[in-house]
Amino acid sequence: METAEQREAAERKELEMLKVRNKAVQMKSKILQGLSVKDRFKEGMQEGNVEKHWDQSELNTSGEKPAKISLVSNQMSKISLL
Repeated sequence: METAEQREAAERKELEMLKVRNKAVQMKSKILQGLSVKDRFKEGMQEGNVEKHWDQSELNTSGEKPAKISLVSNQMSKISLL
């Protein structure tokens, strides 16, 4: 059986953990506050320019048709429930 002191100790420990987590979130927020979204994503691009291109024949579209069928059937079942 848990005593009042044990419950209070557990609550204090949980409160302390929440304070530490909150402080970490605040620190992260301060760090990111000065950066714009564009600047945050530039980090990976600083090694050089990456040219994005692909050949359509290299794309794997084997799961495209079943995915579309699943999506449409899901939408139809939602409509039929109305």
